This record gives sequence, structure tokens and C-alpha cells, in this order.
Amino acid sequence: MAPAGTALAIIDNIHREVARVYGDPTMISRLEKAGILAVASSSPAGFAAFIRSETERWSQVLRDSGNIKLD
Repeated sequence: MAPAGTALAIIDNIHREVARVYGDPTMISRLEKAGILAVASSSPAGFAAFIRSETERWSQVLRDSGNIKLD
């Protein structure tokens, strides 16, 4: 995640470093113990697509529950 308009070189650097960390089994274990699901993606665009799909998925669950209005 980064603010809109962040330079692509910076986004690529963040992606590369996160991928390096996610390649460390010890770090993945620590994240999982903290209740964090580590989601790796092949590219920043792949991660953005994942976030969009999850946002739509869970927004629909909330709409379907009838307890929360999202508009």
C-alpha cells in the first residue's frame, strides 16, 4: 500500500523488499502467529487487483448482511 501518485520506482522497490521478506519462512511464521495472512503477488499490479477483488468481495458480504450500508 502506498499513497496515490507514488512513483513507480518506489512502488517497485517496496514490492521487491516485501517479496524478499515473504521468502523467509521464519518471517512468515512470525506473521502467521500474529494473525497476519501474508499474501504474495507477482507484481504491484497483481496486488492491486487482489485488493480490488477483496474489497468487492467483502463489501458484498456486508451489503448482503443487511447490517451495514455501503454507498
